[in-house]
Formats: sequence, structure tokens, C-alpha cells
Amino acid sequence: MTPIPTDLAEDYAVLLSVLDEVEDTGGTLPCRAVGLAASAAWLAQDEDEQRAAARACRECDALAACRWYVEAHPAEQGVLGGIVEAERRGRRGRPRRRTEAA
Repeated sequence: MTPIPTDLAEDYAVLLSVLDEVEDTGGTLPCRAVGLAASAAWLAQDEDEQRAAARACRECDALAACRWYVEAHPAEQGVLGGIVEAERRGRRGRPRRRTEAA
């Protein structure tokens, strides 16, 4: 088993702590508020299912924390911070070439 990099594990622990705090105080967490079958959309391979989960993230009280985490660790699977995997893959690619006006 490959060990989890320390910063990833530490950041994930911070994210989980924020999610727990939001949940404990009655906040909205769509990924935790749905049944097990529906929560699978956050880890689905199907992009349409991921996009549905990402739309649900808009109402989440921990959206900023999830976005912080996924921006720091874009290789994570599934939907995080309302961002689907395909969007993150596009952000990890080569930098866009700048075109200068003639």
C-alpha cells in the first residue's frame, strides 16, 4: 500500500474536521445529506452524474473548504468543491499560450 503524502493526509483531516463541524452545527452538506445511492454521484465515473453532484454543492456550507482542498490536491477523484474531475484535469494541463494583440 502506497503511503499517503503527509500534506495530503493533513489537508484531508482539516477538510473532514470542517465537514464535521458544519454537520454538527446543522449546516447543509449535500454530499452527506443524501442516501448512500445518491452519494455515489460524488464519486461516479459518469460525468453527467458528477455534474449533478456539483450542482448540489452550490448549496453547501463547506463549499469554500472543499474548494481549498481540491485546488491544493486536484488529482483527487470525484466531485469536490463543486468541481468535476474533467474540469480539474483541464486546469492541470499545460499553461494556456498567451497571444498578443497585433
